[in-house]
Amino acid sequence: MKVLSIMFSSVIMNASADLPDGNIISFDSELLKAILPQVINLIVLIFVLTFILYKPVRNFLDKRSETIKNRLDNARASQDEAEELKEKYEKLLKEIDSEREKVLSTAYKKAMERSDHILMEAKEEAENIYNHAIMEIEEERKNIEDDMKKQLIELSTLMASQFVEVSIDEKTQNQLIEEMLGDWEEGLWLN
Repeated sequence: MKVLSIMFSSVIMNASADLPDGNIISFDSELLKAILPQVINLIVLIFVLTFILYKPVRNFLDKRSETIKNRLDNARASQDEAEELKEKYEKLLKEIDSEREKVLSTAYKKAMERSDHILMEAKEEAENIYNHAIMEIEEERKNIEDDMKKQLIELSTLMASQFVEVSIDEKTQNQLIEEMLGDWEEGLWLN
């Protein structure tokens, strides 16, 4: 546009230099003949510059602006998508942590139940072993008592038979009883 105004001002100055004194502008045929080619040149120059420079430059700038706008839109979309993914993964991590806590809690409860069950079984088994041992000891005690009764009966019978066989005085009888009791304590009379 600036070029256009400079061209018009140069045309007007040229035209005013050819004017006689007293007239500012005189539209005679000479002036029109001189101005007409310059106006035509100016119009041609404007069209040429418009088509050669202005439109391609304008198209280039429009395309460049569109490319920049598209890149910015893509960057915003990518950033929004990244934010969504970040939120999604944070939510997923929270869910995983929650699930992990549930699994650990469940595993702990199961382990405690299993431990309690094992302890209860061990107590029951220990009690069974204890009761069985008590029963065996009681049975063994009864067997020992029965054996002692039998041995006492045998000892009494043996002593009675020895008293009957030998008629002895009281001193010898006491000595014999002490010997028998000593043998019985040592377990020699069983042999």
